[in-house]
Amino acid sequence: MEAQKDKQLIKRHVSRLEKDLIFDRQSNKKRLPTLNFLSGFLSDTLFAHCRPRSCGRQRANPNHKTKTPAKKIYPTSFALVTSLFILTMLFSVDTFAQNNSFGNPPLSQRTIEQIEKNMTNTSDWQRLNELKMLNANFPNMAYQQQINALYEQYRFTLVGLEFEKENQAWQIQQQNLQQMQKFGHQPPPTQAEMKADYYDRQAIIRQQKIKELYAEINTLDNSVIRPIDPIKSEELEKIKRKLRVADTNSIDYKNYIKYYNDAYNELVNMLSGKTALNLKRAVFVVENAYHKNKLNYEKYCKQIDDLAFICKQIMKEKGLDLKNYMACHYTIQKLFAEKFTYKNSLGKDVIFEPFGYDFIDIFGDNDQTKGFVTKLLDTKIGQCHSMPLLYLILAEELNVNAYLALAPNHSYVKFGNQYQAFGFETTNGTFTSDEWIVASGYISPTAIKNQIYLAPLAKDKVIAECLIDLEEGMSFLFGKSNFSIKCSNATLKYFPNSIRSILTISNVLVAECAQTASKYNFPKETDYTKYPNLKKQFDEMIEYETAVEQTGYMRIPQDQYEKWQQTANEEKQRREHLKLLDKLKEYSNEK
Repeated sequence: MEAQKDKQLIKRHVSRLEKDLIFDRQSNKKRLPTLNFLSGFLSDTLFAHCRPRSCGRQRANPNHKTKTPAKKIYPTSFALVTSLFILTMLFSVDTFAQNNSFGNPPLSQRTIEQIEKNMTNTSDWQRLNELKMLNANFPNMAYQQQINALYEQYRFTLVGLEFEKENQAWQIQQQNLQQMQKFGHQPPPTQAEMKADYYDRQAIIRQQKIKELYAEINTLDNSVIRPIDPIKSEELEKIKRKLRVADTNSIDYKNYIKYYNDAYNELVNMLSGKTALNLKRAVFVVENAYHKNKLNYEKYCKQIDDLAFICKQIMKEKGLDLKNYMACHYTIQKLFAEKFTYKNSLGKDVIFEPFGYDFIDIFGDNDQTKGFVTKLLDTKIGQCHSMPLLYLILAEELNVNAYLALAPNHSYVKFGNQYQAFGFETTNGTFTSDEWIVASGYISPTAIKNQIYLAPLAKDKVIAECLIDLEEGMSFLFGKSNFSIKCSNATLKYFPNSIRSILTISNVLVAECAQTASKYNFPKETDYTKYPNLKKQFDEMIEYETAVEQTGYMRIPQDQYEKWQQTANEEKQRREHLKLLDKLKEYSNEK
């Protein structure tokens, strides 16, 4: 009764507009968003605690005249607290409902079987079977999504305690994941997500390869007018040299191929076990073929013998054991690291100048002999191909083990004992590490896992790589040919992870495709279907290039390689070198 009286009192002292706001819940006006309907939850009794207070004779609304002057309403503290509590609770419920709408659980195999059983003899049953057949024949299309949509339409037919429990478990799982994500935890991807991501990546890689290789092939199109840019012109010339196909009927080619076939046979005999593995001989055979067998093997052997003698003299003068494995490495490294004095066979002091880095044409784009060991011995300057090979040859002469390690456009030496593993950078005479090599940014974890980079290569694999050196000499002179495939296949037989062999085969496919495209005046890629032979070669090339990407291989631009090489002289690298040098000296003094 008291509440009713208070309510009537309020109604007498408010205008018509205020009555609409407070009491008229059935208004025909458009309803507001979710949280604005809360006045409907506030009971009339709540306002029974409000009491009018006089505030003069001002009307509540000047546009509405009433017989009784309006009074302002001041809710009590109890009413305010209660209202605030209700609003907070309702807002929490509304937010929880929005954040916990996780949808339906994924379709398990048992769920699918039950849904299909319920779909039998319905109008959608035939459609489902048609979609399954299409999906089996065309897995890359969107038929699986349509199948899942049909399953979702029939989810309502799932009844029973088991499906209810499954749904509850799904909701709990999603709530737990949501709470974990608030604390920064990211759940591992599902098998379906990983599979989808994999195929998405493969599709992207394929499209990128199509674009890149199509552009590369069309660099041979001389009808295209290109802007004059010295840097880009030089890059185009490199691509054109790479895409050159040998004229195997030319007289020069026939004269050269005899020397190269003889060198090939000698290397294969070593790898097959018919003759002993000899890295010094293998390197000479490769370089001698390029010079039409005009190099002097006795001179070459004497130059290496002289260097081995110097190493032994250093150990003798320093009182090091000639049988000490680490002492031998210590003396070999002095040839690449520093200037020193030793006594020759006549007992006279001789100053030895260390081997240095040849900064001109480091990749041998214009001169193939830049990477030759014979050139290094004659000039005492070389690069990251010839210098590590000379180190390995000297280790072979001193009867100690040393290994070659590869990186993008780079190679270095690895050795060690039971206590410490070492990496040596012959181009600057300092110790290096795999971490520094990886810092180039062009060695992926996949490449390391597949052992195409950083893995220590024993003598047999280094000689197998000499076959690719042989192929590169022939390609430099004449272009790609069947000899390129021949050398690559032989290398892969004895060194299956040879990334250089894989890339050589890829270059042959690109060169042959470019040659075919030139016969048809370099048509657009969309018009390749008009030329079946060209289309077939292009597809094979793309498939092989995509497979190359899966090895983890990444091309390193020349400018990036040069910047990375410069970091070898940084202070951190220098300190690490001195630290390892002290350890090597310690091991070298062991008897």
